[in-house]
Amino acid sequence: EFYLEISTLVWVLLFGHYLEARSSSAAGNALQEVAKLLPKKAHKLTGGKEEDADITELKENDIVLVKPGEKI
Repeated sequence: EFYLEISTLVWVLLFGHYLEARSSSAAGNALQEVAKLLPKKAHKLTGGKEEDADITELKENDIVLVKPGEKI
């Protein structure tokens, strides 16, 4: 009987680790999908003129124009 209890405990622990790994993977995939929805370009205003810039090039205090229907 002792072996049955130990093997059941080991099985429950392994199953818990499996569920944890599966949920972590799903959360990571969900974050990747959300990141795909982010815009790649922004309308940056410099000197009163609008120019398209990559979002990685934006710096603090840059003025960005957000047009109707665009995502932030």
